Amino acid sequence: METVLNQARTSSHFVTVVAILMSILHAALAVTATIDKSPTFDDPTHLTAGYSYWLQNDFRMDSENGNFPARWAAIPLIFEEPNLIPLRNSSWEEVNIGAASKQFFYASGNNPERVLLHGRIMMSILSAALCLVVFFCARSLFGSIAGLLSEALTAFDPNLLGHGALVASDVTVALFFITTLWMTWELLHRVSVRSLILTALSVSGLFLSKMSAPLFVTMAAALIVVRMVSTEPVQITLDGHERLISTVRGKIGTIASLGLIIGFAVAISIWASFGFRFSALTENGRPREVLNERWDNILISHSPVERALKFARDFRLLPEAYLYGLAYIESNADFRPSFLNSRWSNVGFPSFFPRAFLYKTPLPVLALLGLAFLACTWRRRITSSANR
Repeated sequence: METVLNQARTSSHFVTVVAILMSILHAALAVTATIDKSPTFDDPTHLTAGYSYWLQNDFRMDSENGNFPARWAAIPLIFEEPNLIPLRNSSWEEVNIGAASKQFFYASGNNPERVLLHGRIMMSILSAALCLVVFFCARSLFGSIAGLLSEALTAFDPNLLGHGALVASDVTVALFFITTLWMTWELLHRVSVRSLILTALSVSGLFLSKMSAPLFVTMAAALIVVRMVSTEPVQITLDGHERLISTVRGKIGTIASLGLIIGFAVAISIWASFGFRFSALTENGRPREVLNERWDNILISHSPVERALKFARDFRLLPEAYLYGLAYIESNADFRPSFLNSRWSNVGFPSFFPRAFLYKTPLPVLALLGLAFLACTWRRRITSSANR
């Protein structure tokens, strides 16, 4: 028996090593694929904003994008110490991230290729982490083979390889969305100090990665409904003592308590990321005038969401820069240039996401999805026949 267990552990360790090596290969491919590529629209702005966050503890720039991805990408700059733009410069005073990033990259005596490469290496680490999360999640649900297959499809997907090293928030939010959903599902089944901490950290990372994070609330609600209607009890393990919660009332109380704890952790994480300071600025004068004007422009429609954000700003429930980012995204969500099939639109296309999915998903992945659907249908029919 001991020999069998040792073989199982060895096999598990081998599979894990393979998964780690695959994620490293993914990161290397993502970075080397961008070495001779020019900066995208987002690369300079995220790096400039992230560096200013670390260096000045000022959050005027690019607050509509995630604080965490910008900070993460700019970590190497803390040690390299490139020249930040002069703080009395017009782009800094007028809160113009486009002009500021252009000056930081090309008019401040810095090496733009070196700055960009280091930022992209940092982002490739998060892309590799995404591959590993897919592996561990799939392995926990369906076994080692499924884990490796899922990771391989992720690690060598052209879309992820093309975007994995770019200094933007897309891959980061994908990482935290998947991690958060997985950890939440685990927490809804087995409550422990470890699962609660991991869930709180992943949800906090998600809310610091992109302003679309509130979408997670609807996803979590769907998972909660599934657990409510399930007859499987919630297992609580604390201080070595185990307790099973089977009643609907008990599950509701447990989940509500967990939600409050996680919500508090997210709020603390957001405040910590913005230096526990409400104001987005470290100075007043012209920058404050500019920011106040922008606040007035994005709160002009007085929608319910805007009124809620204004209330949160007036009572300083969250940092100003974070609330401004949410308000900016909300006010610009309905009117944004988009392109599809040789057509432009400022209000989007109903078929955009289905078409984008079909256009960008590799044919082998589409084939595997079709086979998975057929396998599920076939298995359901066999189960139904066996139960008759």
